Amino acid sequence: MRVPATTARAVLHARLTDPAQEAQLEPQGDLPPYMESFLAHIRLLVGVPFEYLIPDERLLPPESIRFFYLDRSWTDRLVDGAIAVGQIGSREEAHYQARAAVLTQLLDQSERMVRPLQRGTSFVTAKAASDADEEQGTLVTGFVLR
Repeated sequence: MRVPATTARAVLHARLTDPAQEAQLEPQGDLPPYMESFLAHIRLLVGVPFEYLIPDERLLPPESIRFFYLDRSWTDRLVDGAIAVGQIGSREEAHYQARAAVLTQLLDQSERMVRPLQRGTSFVTAKAASDADEEQGTLVTGFVLR
Protein backbone atom coordinates (compact mmCIF):
# COMPACT_ATOMS: atom_id res chain seq x y z
CA MET A 1 0.00 0.00 0.00
CA ARG A 2 1.24 3.45 -0.93
CA VAL A 3 1.64 6.08 1.78
CA PRO A 4 0.22 9.49 0.78
CA ALA A 5 2.71 12.35 0.48
CA THR A 6 0.55 14.52 2.69
CA THR A 7 -2.35 14.01 5.03
CA ALA A 8 -5.83 15.45 4.75
CA ARG A 9 -5.26 17.28 8.01
CA ALA A 10 -2.13 19.00 6.64
CA VAL A 11 -3.92 20.00 3.42
CA LEU A 12 -6.86 21.43 5.38
CA HIS A 13 -4.53 23.31 7.74
CA ALA A 14 -2.60 24.80 4.80
CA ARG A 15 -5.84 25.86 3.12
CA LEU A 16 -7.30 27.50 6.22
CA THR A 17 -4.13 29.38 7.15
CA ASP A 18 -3.41 30.69 3.64
CA PRO A 19 -4.06 34.48 3.72
CA ALA A 20 -4.76 34.60 -0.02
CA GLN A 21 -7.77 32.29 -0.12
CA GLU A 22 -8.88 33.75 -3.40
CA ALA A 23 -6.76 34.51 -6.44
CA GLN A 24 -5.98 38.18 -7.02
CA LEU A 25 -8.02 38.83 -10.13
CA GLU A 26 -9.37 41.91 -11.78
CA PRO A 27 -12.87 42.67 -10.53
CA GLN A 28 -15.64 40.93 -12.42
CA GLY A 29 -17.55 44.16 -12.80
CA ASP A 30 -17.85 47.64 -11.40
CA LEU A 31 -19.94 48.46 -8.38
CA PRO A 32 -23.53 49.41 -9.11
CA PRO A 33 -23.80 53.21 -9.44
CA TYR A 34 -25.96 53.58 -6.31
CA MET A 35 -23.43 51.62 -4.22
CA GLU A 36 -20.45 53.54 -5.57
CA SER A 37 -22.21 56.84 -4.91
CA PHE A 38 -23.28 55.80 -1.39
CA LEU A 39 -19.78 54.66 -0.40
CA ALA A 40 -18.18 57.82 -1.84
CA HIS A 41 -20.67 59.97 0.09
CA ILE A 42 -20.15 58.12 3.36
CA ARG A 43 -16.38 58.34 2.93
CA LEU A 44 -16.75 62.14 2.96
CA LEU A 45 -19.13 61.92 5.96
CA VAL A 46 -22.15 63.08 3.92
CA GLY A 47 -25.22 61.91 5.80
CA VAL A 48 -23.37 61.11 9.03
CA PRO A 49 -25.36 62.67 11.90
CA PHE A 50 -23.77 65.76 13.42
CA GLU A 51 -24.04 64.22 16.91
CA TYR A 52 -21.64 61.46 15.80
CA LEU A 53 -19.06 64.01 14.69
CA ILE A 54 -19.33 66.37 17.70
CA PRO A 55 -20.45 64.19 20.63
CA ASP A 56 -20.73 67.04 23.17
CA GLU A 57 -21.87 70.60 22.40
CA ARG A 58 -19.21 71.98 24.76
CA LEU A 59 -16.60 70.91 22.19
CA LEU A 60 -18.04 73.53 19.83
CA PRO A 61 -19.12 76.63 21.81
CA PRO A 62 -21.32 79.31 20.18
CA GLU A 63 -19.61 81.61 17.69
CA SER A 64 -16.60 79.34 17.26
CA ILE A 65 -14.89 77.57 14.41
CA ARG A 66 -13.00 74.28 14.42
CA PHE A 67 -10.77 73.09 11.58
CA PHE A 68 -10.23 69.43 10.82
CA TYR A 69 -8.90 66.92 8.32
CA LEU A 70 -10.23 63.45 7.56
CA ASP A 71 -8.03 60.52 8.42
CA ARG A 72 -8.07 58.18 5.38
CA SER A 73 -7.60 55.17 7.61
CA TRP A 74 -10.70 56.07 9.62
CA THR A 75 -12.90 56.67 6.58
CA ASP A 76 -11.67 53.42 5.02
CA ARG A 77 -12.79 51.61 8.19
CA LEU A 78 -16.14 53.39 7.90
CA VAL A 79 -16.55 51.92 4.41
CA ASP A 80 -15.44 48.52 5.72
CA GLY A 81 -18.19 48.73 8.33
CA ALA A 82 -20.80 49.59 5.72
CA ILE A 83 -19.72 46.64 3.57
CA ALA A 84 -19.38 44.27 6.54
CA VAL A 85 -23.16 44.04 6.82
CA GLY A 86 -23.06 41.51 3.96
CA GLN A 87 -20.05 39.57 5.24
CA ILE A 88 -21.39 36.65 7.23
CA GLY A 89 -18.68 34.07 6.65
CA SER A 90 -15.10 33.45 5.69
CA ARG A 91 -16.00 33.16 1.99
CA GLU A 92 -17.36 36.70 1.88
CA GLU A 93 -14.39 37.96 3.90
CA ALA A 94 -11.94 36.33 1.46
CA HIS A 95 -13.88 37.81 -1.46
CA TYR A 96 -13.69 41.29 0.09
CA GLN A 97 -9.99 41.00 0.97
CA ALA A 98 -9.19 40.02 -2.62
CA ARG A 99 -10.91 43.15 -3.94
CA ALA A 100 -10.28 45.69 -1.15
CA ALA A 101 -7.39 47.45 -2.90
CA VAL A 102 -9.39 47.87 -6.12
CA LEU A 103 -12.37 49.17 -4.13
CA THR A 104 -10.19 51.71 -2.32
CA GLN A 105 -8.81 53.00 -5.63
CA LEU A 106 -12.31 53.21 -7.07
CA LEU A 107 -13.57 55.20 -4.07
CA ASP A 108 -10.53 57.51 -4.19
CA GLN A 109 -11.59 58.37 -7.70
CA SER A 110 -15.33 58.48 -6.95
CA GLU A 111 -14.97 60.97 -4.09
CA ARG A 112 -14.54 63.71 -6.67
CA MET A 113 -18.04 63.17 -8.02
CA VAL A 114 -19.82 63.79 -4.69
CA ARG A 115 -20.08 67.58 -5.08
CA PRO A 116 -21.29 67.47 -8.70
CA LEU A 117 -23.91 64.87 -7.71
CA GLN A 118 -25.12 67.12 -4.90
CA ARG A 119 -25.41 69.98 -7.40
CA GLY A 120 -27.71 67.87 -9.59
CA THR A 121 -25.28 66.60 -12.22
CA SER A 122 -26.13 63.18 -13.63
CA PHE A 123 -24.13 60.19 -12.38
CA VAL A 124 -22.71 59.47 -15.85
CA THR A 125 -21.44 63.05 -16.31
CA ALA A 126 -19.99 63.23 -12.79
CA LYS A 127 -18.33 59.82 -13.22
CA ALA A 128 -16.74 60.84 -16.54
CA ALA A 129 -15.37 64.04 -14.98
CA SER A 130 -13.94 62.19 -11.97
CA ASP A 131 -12.36 59.52 -14.22
CA ALA A 132 -10.58 62.25 -16.21
CA ASP A 133 -8.96 63.64 -13.04
CA GLU A 134 -5.59 61.96 -12.43
CA GLU A 135 -5.08 63.09 -8.82
CA GLN A 136 -6.27 60.49 -6.30
CA GLY A 137 -6.60 60.25 -2.55
CA THR A 138 -5.80 63.84 -1.65
CA LEU A 139 -6.09 65.28 1.84
CA VAL A 140 -9.65 66.24 2.79
CA THR A 141 -9.98 69.22 5.12
CA GLY A 142 -12.84 71.34 6.37
CA PHE A 143 -14.26 73.38 9.21
CA VAL A 144 -17.25 73.33 11.53
CA LEU A 145 -18.80 76.73 12.27
CA ARG A 146 -21.34 77.40 14.99
